Amino acid sequence: MAKTPKNKKVVVLTPVEKFEQLTTLKNATKCILNIEDEYDIYVKLQKEFAELGEKAKKDPFEGCEQCAALSEECKNKAEELKLKLPKEQKVDSQTVMTTAKEREEKEGQKKKGKGKWIALIIVVLIVAAAVCYKATPTRYYIAGWEQALGMDNYALKSYARLGDYKDSVQKKMEIKKIILGETKAGQTISFGKCRWIVLENKEGKLLLAKNTAMPDLVYHNKDEKVTWEYCSLRTYLNQDFIANVFNQQEQELIVPTTVKATDNATYGTKGGKDSQDRVFIMNREELLQYRNILGGKVKNMRLRTPGKELNTTAYVSCLKECVDYGIPVNEKGMYIRPVMWIQYK
Repeated sequence: MAKTPKNKKVVVLTPVEKFEQLTTLKNATKCILNIEDEYDIYVKLQKEFAELGEKAKKDPFEGCEQCAALSEECKNKAEELKLKLPKEQKVDSQTVMTTAKEREEKEGQKKKGKGKWIALIIVVLIVAAAVCYKATPTRYYIAGWEQALGMDNYALKSYARLGDYKDSVQKKMEIKKIILGETKAGQTISFGKCRWIVLENKEGKLLLAKNTAMPDLVYHNKDEKVTWEYCSLRTYLNQDFIANVFNQQEQELIVPTTVKATDNATYGTKGGKDSQDRVFIMNREELLQYRNILGGKVKNMRLRTPGKELNTTAYVSCLKECVDYGIPVNEKGMYIRPVMWIQYK
């Protein structure tokens, strides 16, 4: 069965962004050593500046008055370079007799034109980055080109290095949301300062479990009867953990979730009341639902389901079995694996 082509996202640039990126590309052409490629770039720039200038007549933007002059400058540069092209590239194909095969080859070359243009841009970006990457405005526009060309991971890193320059933080989060939306259950992603396993992707939200569990935390800081609603672990995860691991923009994506207080199915121990949390740990039922995705990480995990007594919680043994009898709430030795929902739409 033929594969259905994946719909590619289209990044729409504002006229100002388009103008600034074309200008950056023009300035970077001096780094190109190949005359043919430089010629092709200037021909394309001439057309792009001209089209942008026409659009600006209806919707002006800062700097638009330069478009006509820049288009003319690129045209003159292209004509200058044309004289230096290899002889066979100067021949007017309409004045010579060509075979059917040659015509087919030329048609094929036309179809490849767009791909070649993109490839040339990438080459220029790489060279420009090597030559003048220390200039913050240049780095910003290179990040924009990377985003426009669908090079999301590169653009994400570029915007991250720019810090709070212009709207880099906003741009970085936009790209991050796109990347998050494309993930599937079982994949591992970066979010905040940690790596996370994707447990579920639905309705514009991801359910994430921390990839590396936390071995030194206890469920509660003293040996006493307690449910999830009042335990010290819940307080830590929803206050200090969030503050230390995520920046403000990332925190805004974490979704408050109704955390069910389930009873112990074997001993009937009451689980208390439901709560609203942004970060939590799994109960017995959730562990069974996602254990196949977690794979080998399903062991030595503390659960929020109470054990036989209210001063204990159920846990997953080193043999990956759920132990309902439980382990004391203030005892170390069980891994804590934070879980949370984040919104990307």
